[in-house]
Amino acid sequence: MTDTTVASLPKDEVPAAAVLLADRQRQFRDIWPDAAASFEDPARCLPLLQALFGEGDAFGAWNGSDLVGFVIGSSSDRWGVIPAAGHAVAGGGIDAAEVYGFLYSELVERWVTGGVLVHDVELPAVPDIEDAWNDLGFGRRVCIASRSTERLPNDPDPEADDLMLRLADDGDLPSIARLAAMEVEFRAGPPLYLEGGPPDLDQLRETHAELFRTGAIHFVAEIENDIVGVLTLLRESRFEPICAERAPFVSTTVTDPRHRRRRIGRMLVRIAADWARERGHRQMDVSFQVASPTLRSFWSKSGFGPIGWKVARRLPSSLLGADVSGNLVEGEVA
Repeated sequence: MTDTTVASLPKDEVPAAAVLLADRQRQFRDIWPDAAASFEDPARCLPLLQALFGEGDAFGAWNGSDLVGFVIGSSSDRWGVIPAAGHAVAGGGIDAAEVYGFLYSELVERWVTGGVLVHDVELPAVPDIEDAWNDLGFGRRVCIASRSTERLPNDPDPEADDLMLRLADDGDLPSIARLAAMEVEFRAGPPLYLEGGPPDLDQLRETHAELFRTGAIHFVAEIENDIVGVLTLLRESRFEPICAERAPFVSTTVTDPRHRRRRIGRMLVRIAADWARERGHRQMDVSFQVASPTLRSFWSKSGFGPIGWKVARRLPSSLLGADVSGNLVEGEVA
């Protein structure tokens, strides 16, 4: 593709980028039919891209006069993010790895010049797209996963008379915050070591109070009037256009360590799926850190399979202040 050129994406090419994104969605839905069908229409993609274009750095790749790929990313402090809707490459024999490489070369130079060394990209689970970003030094950080809301053969029923599963109300906020703090502590330990500092109970209580106010559903597991597990279900996914439109999205999910190995978490997933199915939803989604064998095992056994990824790349701090013009620097996976 020696005639491929890469430059800043002008505003009048955003409609052409919408066509590429719609084509990518059609390719994705050939693999995952329950993904959002409306994004196969460029008119549906266009406002999403226009919003991204106004907030970030945008580059396009052209083969002659035809736009064959684009990336749109935004950055703050040391983080740069390319959302799921912020990139696509044309089909029809176009080498996705090559075009993404050209595009990322331009974007990474701008980000490094601005001190942005940690880069995050959201991908649909399409092999050519995954391979292209893997070849650029990105590794999987978060799995975006989905399951049917139909009852699965291995969905557990409550095993003991002392366990009650129910919808929570705002009177349960202290217990929900206490459990959410346990989740924060888990994510701060090995092998994740996620940033964020020690849990703040007041902040967690306010966060979940706001979730109640905005329509999120909390399911809790209770033993002898003690809440020992919680699952929070948001009304919509955080990942457009990977997840189905208006599919419920699982957020905070945690069981008190004193009561683990009783499948309480999986029972909470089951009643959340029942609740979603009864309201006409065919699937529900979640995201989790792939570095944790515990999280991978739990969500897999709960019926969730990958439909997308967040992949990341961390560049060395020695690049700060260096002249990186024209160079694509080898980095370690974040």
